[in-house]
Amino acid sequence: MNIIKAELAHHKKEILAFWKRTSPYDTELDEKFAWMYENNPAGVAHVWLAIDDQLEVVGMSALFPRRFRVEGTIFLGGIMGDLLVDRRHRNII
Repeated sequence: MNIIKAELAHHKKEILAFWKRTSPYDTELDEKFAWMYENNPAGVAHVWLAIDDQLEVVGMSALFPRRFRVEGTIFLGGIMGDLLVDRRHRNII
């Protein structure tokens, strides 16, 4: 198992295929990818992929840039999301 930082343009097809297998929200995935990953006004999302020995995506997480205003000052932060793991790779302890 390897964890890699995704290159969105290069890994888009793999990310969409993984979403189709694991996400309960299986409609309009191309639109979600564009909206949340590529067109975020605060910046492009950062995505990490878990890749198994057969070079298949089996998990992922994303950090979505976000601007926060605190007492009048704007800070760049992030919101974690799309924390997904393929069922075959989940363990119950």
